Amino acid sequence: MPIDLRTRKLANLALKYCVSLKAGETVIISGESEAEDFIIELYKAAILMKAHPIMQISPKNIDDFFYKYASKEQLEKFPQYWFDTIKTAKRILN
Repeated sequence: MPIDLRTRKLANLALKYCVSLKAGETVIISGESEAEDFIIELYKAAILMKAHPIMQISPKNIDDFFYKYASKEQLEKFPQYWFDTIKTAKRILN
């Protein structure tokens, strides 16, 4: 299915003006599967801007389940590499 050009334009606006993404920067692009078309356009725009996108797509409501049922140990164990990535990256939330 062809992409709606408005989606592509919105992705470019989000990265350039809302986040001020620059070449060489790392950006985390995350969202739920319903926003897949927009997430893909964000990724493409970041690549064309010479940035380093990291994708994080989650199924709908998966976080709700985790925070409701995870044990204390599971809640406290957060991968250090991901924490370091988040501290240094710009983040686009969908």
